[in-house]
Amino acid sequence: MAAPSGRGRGRGRRGNPSHHFVWEGSFGPEEYEPPLEQFPLEGIHTFVGARRLRPYDDRREEWPKCAHGEHCVVQVFDSWIDGGRRFYRCPNGYDYYDMGNRRFAKWVDPPNHQHIDEYIGYLKDRIHELEGKVKSPGRR
Repeated sequence: MAAPSGRGRGRGRRGNPSHHFVWEGSFGPEEYEPPLEQFPLEGIHTFVGARRLRPYDDRREEWPKCAHGEHCVVQVFDSWIDGGRRFYRCPNGYDYYDMGNRRFAKWVDPPNHQHIDEYIGYLKDRIHELEGKVKSPGRR
């Protein structure tokens, strides 16, 4: 898994430094669709109490704000490459090209391992194939 880069800014819980994380690669997806119905947008208030944004580590960072000064929301990325990764985005607008969101995106999660991206691609292809069979049951 790629190590994040960043500088310590204060102290997180248990004395762990708080960081601004930048995963290797781009800051976030360059394009994205509206959120999936099964994975709606989540906001800063979703992750309170025992529910943490990154339950897989103890790192903390400040929740980013968009160019409008609002707290970003978290969306699941739906694509063959980097599918399933979450990213922060402006709460305004419905997709990357909607000018209301000012095209801000930043990854929450580290990059997927290659075999995970390959498996997600396989599953997406299989779903597409099965949807085609449901729409046209007589065709093979």
